[in-house]
Amino acid sequence: MAQQDLYELLGVQKDVPELEIRSSYRRRALQVHPDKGGSEDLFHAVLTAFEVLSCRSTRQIYDTARGRGLSPKDALAAATGRSRSQDLATTKVQASHRALLQLRQLLAALTREARQEALQRIPAEVQQALMTFMQQEADVLPQRPSDSGGSSDLALTNASGDTGGAGGRISRGILRQNTSPPSYKACVFLPNLFLMSVANPSLELVLQRHSVLLRTRELLCSNVDELSSRSFRAAFTKACEEAELDGAEELRALTFCAIVPAYYEASNH
Repeated sequence: MAQQDLYELLGVQKDVPELEIRSSYRRRALQVHPDKGGSEDLFHAVLTAFEVLSCRSTRQIYDTARGRGLSPKDALAAATGRSRSQDLATTKVQASHRALLQLRQLLAALTREARQEALQRIPAEVQQALMTFMQQEADVLPQRPSDSGGSSDLALTNASGDTGGAGGRISRGILRQNTSPPSYKACVFLPNLFLMSVANPSLELVLQRHSVLLRTRELLCSNVDELSSRSFRAAFTKACEEAELDGAEELRALTFCAIVPAYYEASNH
């Protein structure tokens, strides 16, 4: 899948307008979804292709890389901020990540008073690294409360299998509710905010909602510092209008979760 051109994955030409990319994404994702006889790998590849090509900046990076003769895999790596030259650095970061994760877990197991005392004994550079690490974890949410039937993230490989009602990790993309018949949710991260649509048995509608959420994020990404309820509503309404959906009705179909960086908690306690 990584060697296949993103435009080919969506079944479109390189010079197609954004609206056609969105409609092609919904059509292709519906065709390759595991519940429609496809596979998780192909569904994930189509979703990734859409995320890159639906955003002007990442699409431009991908097109430029392909124009320089890079393979689809390397062009995708460039568009998503990863490259082969980063492999060694990534290994080092992963080792540091594991160490900081263990430190955070040890501190979390202490009482507030013991944690304050332990933090005072940690060297300043380690404290700073820990705070930075916890801030970067803001895009990873804790497990959500249990859901009827559980859910699995079909945008990614389902490593844990059926959650069986015990709750599962919230992730970007399309979530499948293990109900009968199955229902689906669309979810997207924004700065300090996680958005998820209510469950709906229509995969086609949920794919359209996912497209709207990604379009909303794109409209806001150039104005992150001014992200507010007012600017979000305007961007979301515009994205709904482009998709010929009722903005007010779609807004009622959204659930919101604020993301509070954990480093604030650590520094305050």
